[in-house]
Parts: sequence; structure tokens; C-alpha cells
Amino acid sequence: MKSQPRTKKFLSQNYLIDKKVLAEIISHCDLSESDIILEIGPGTGSLTKELVKHAGHIYAIETDKQHFHNLSAELPQDKVTLFHDDFLTFDIAKLPRITKIIGNIPYHISSPIINKLIENYTLIPQAFLTVQQEFGKRLAAAPNSKSYGSLTCFLKYHADTHILFPIKNTAFHPKPRVTSCFLSISFREPLIKAENEDLLFSIIRQAFQQRRRKIVNALHSFGDKKKLTELLSQLNINPHARAENLSLENFIEIYQDQCPACSLLSQPLNQ
Repeated sequence: MKSQPRTKKFLSQNYLIDKKVLAEIISHCDLSESDIILEIGPGTGSLTKELVKHAGHIYAIETDKQHFHNLSAELPQDKVTLFHDDFLTFDIAKLPRITKIIGNIPYHISSPIINKLIENYTLIPQAFLTVQQEFGKRLAAAPNSKSYGSLTCFLKYHADTHILFPIKNTAFHPKPRVTSCFLSISFREPLIKAENEDLLFSIIRQAFQQRRRKIVNALHSFGDKKKLTELLSQLNINPHARAENLSLENFIEIYQDQCPACSLLSQPLNQ
């Protein structure tokens, strides 16, 4: 029986070893020879070896030195370009046009990875990721749910996200304590463009930092409560609603300059 690879806890290494799950991932990615893939953290290369069979070329970023050397010897150099690097600091722009990002991403840096993808959304048409199921629910959540939050809105502004299928913990080595899922993120231009995206995201962040408070109180940094109440009422937003009850479109409406009381929103937030 083949021995399982050693893992490093500080890197959140959980290797996907279930061949049926690997096959299902490949099926959902809908790969062709025209695809140029960027793989985040190939690890032992179980997914990479499947990608090689279906995609045109794979650029793989591996931070573990031993895995990098093993993969360098095992993978065909004409199909795979390996980088011994950290994805969070890697310059995606230096690569040729990527068609898809694929990866079983470490749980402990899932949010920073998603934020980096958002920052580089113009370079990434699609991402297919294995993540912790609860985290996946956060990314794909709808308003009025506990999973819905600021990260949901930030991603939704730039992309459409769907959970494709759950993955049992028995599909990994070592076996994590949580269930995972495989999801797709299709990046696009914002459906409603905000001229000052930093301000829009500040509004959203401020609202969810105090998500148990009424929205009129959570956004108190904008100034006069009476004027903010009037603004929300004009937008048909209940001032007594909480952040999780507002859609991304609601937050954009609060932000937009054409709102009657929008001079209120020109004031800086007290972070």
C-alpha cells in the first residue's frame, strides 16, 4: 500500500486523494487544450497530473520546497511551469493570459486568497476552488442569511459564485475535521459601477462590523441620524434592518451620488 505524504500543519496541507472527487473536479472545470491554467498549491500533484491530460498549459505555484522539487522531477516541463513561491505575493500579471485558476486552497489563508483574486479580477475569467464548506457558503450567500457578510458583497460586486458540490473529509489526507466544497467564481465587470469603490466598500465594511445593530445605527459615522433615516426611507430601505438584510444593490443605492441626501456620504468614515 502506498504511504501517504507527510504534511505540515502550519501550511494547512490537506491533500485531495479521492480519485472520484478529482474526476468530478476535472469534469466541472470543462477543460480544453486552449486553457491556460494557474494552479494554487499543487502539493503532491494529484490534481496537476489530471490537469495535464486536459489543459494546454499549467502554471503551478507551490510554496513547499520539497513538493516543488518532487514535482519538478515528476511533471512534464513542456506542459507545466512550476514556481517556488507564495501565491499571495506572486505577480499574476507576469504570466500569459490565464483562462482559469484552480486550486485546493489552504483553509487558513482562504480570505486573503479571495481578496487577491478580487484585486486581480481583470486577469482572471474564472476560478475553481476547493474550500471549507462554511467558507464557501459565505462566498455564495444571499441576503438574510447568517453566512452573508462583507466578503460576500465584495466578491459579488466583481463575480458570480456557485457551490458546485460538497466534498467529504474522507477525500483528504490528513482527514480534516470539516466538510469542504468545490465552487466556481466567474469574474466580470461590476453590474453597477461605483465611481469610488473604496467608499462603497467602506460603507459595506462599516455596516457588517456592527451587523447586529440597525443599519441606521451601524452607519452612524456618516453623520446625522435623522438625515440618514430619511435617505434610507427614500430608498425604500428599512432603517431598522440590519446589514445582513441589505443586498449589494441596496448598499450601492446608499452610496450613489444621485441620492437626495448623498452629500452625507462624502464625509470620511471614522475607522
